[in-house]
Amino acid sequence: MAIGDLDVQHPVRSKGSRSMPNEAPDQLPEEDHASSDRIRSSAAGTSRKFSASRALIGLKHPRARRDPYPLLTELAAEGPVLVGSDGIVLVTGYEPCAEVLKSAKWGVIDADWSDARLQGWRTHRSRVAFLGTALGLNGADHQRHRRCMIPALSRRAIERRRAALAEITYRELHRFRAGLLDADFACAIADRLPVFAVCEVLGLDLGDADMLQQWAVDIASCHEISPSPSVLRKADEATSVLHDYLHGAEAAPRGLLAKLRRQENNHPDDIAFLITVILLTAGWETTSFLLPNLVYLLHRYPDQDALLRHDRALIPRAVEETLRFESPTLLDTRVALDDTFIGGHPFRRGQLAYILHAMANRDPAIFDEPDRFEVRRDETDHLAFGYGAHLCIGAQLARMEAQVFLEALFDLFPQGLQVTDVEYRPGLAFRGFSRFKVAGAG
Repeated sequence: MAIGDLDVQHPVRSKGSRSMPNEAPDQLPEEDHASSDRIRSSAAGTSRKFSASRALIGLKHPRARRDPYPLLTELAAEGPVLVGSDGIVLVTGYEPCAEVLKSAKWGVIDADWSDARLQGWRTHRSRVAFLGTALGLNGADHQRHRRCMIPALSRRAIERRRAALAEITYRELHRFRAGLLDADFACAIADRLPVFAVCEVLGLDLGDADMLQQWAVDIASCHEISPSPSVLRKADEATSVLHDYLHGAEAAPRGLLAKLRRQENNHPDDIAFLITVILLTAGWETTSFLLPNLVYLLHRYPDQDALLRHDRALIPRAVEETLRFESPTLLDTRVALDDTFIGGHPFRRGQLAYILHAMANRDPAIFDEPDRFEVRRDETDHLAFGYGAHLCIGAQLARMEAQVFLEALFDLFPQGLQVTDVEYRPGLAFRGFSRFKVAGAG
């Protein structure tokens, strides 16, 4: 065995028979730079016990932040459902990941689960707010929140905003091009454009975007696995400031925030605030990683860049392929809402599973040559946006932002961009850049 003694389950469906398109408890050991080496020692046979928590910590190692796929592939080679000796379960295969995500017997970590297992979590306003959003709700309350957002985030509604999003994108890239000299694309463009888009949907003043973006960064960090006390303090402060800001901010009458304010008496919670929290944080995080990934992959694969520039009709496929090939969400958590089975393995009610989206999106049983970046690929059933009841509500907005961004990038940088320096963010659940410097290609 490559990684020690594992309770391994096997795929339930092959490529030919395919029919489908969180925070975790504070139980992981402290991070250290030797973690992945110890996992590899286990793989070499010096230890026969597999610790899933050590595998997760190995994914936080700087080397794994740069490229997690060797370690993920090593895990997946042992089977799509892995049960560690520490009781932690990792799901790496596409089929069982999709099965968990679509099943009504599985849900997100919610307040009830946290009350039973996470001491003191209610002392943090950021955590209380997060678990009050659709990211921390199951059942009827979750559906109630989604119904409030769907009219503003449907494909048709987002298409109506294409011109406004294009105007914002071209304006910001024009400014970026004017000051381009070993510039940090992450700070100047990738972190800002998604917040502009959310402001456009909510009806908030675009002039407040930079301030809102910083609050979104701070609040989103509380949703990472095992956040530190200092991170939680910062998230709590940002949550309080955002709450005060929203209760005094003007909102465009036709924006989502104004509509939510008119509906507040029909809801038992602070619906306008909670939906703003989820759109700002979830809407910022995934897209802010997606945009640099597009630039980076086109830089690494100039043949694919040339294909796109020659045939822009491939842009939507290129966005989907980027989401599959470099998933912004490395992993997520799900909780068994009832006793159930996945891949033949029994789960008790309340048991936690880690869903490794990134590895599922490179499952060779589903995707031909999964480690090849191919913008003409027509296999679009990736799990980057999740699946089932908790499918990302802002998926259409993220897709539109990325497509408009590529159009503007090709128009304003006809020779492309050269990536000169990158640094990945720390953490585990999400994978993106803290620094992403580029220069003109010619």
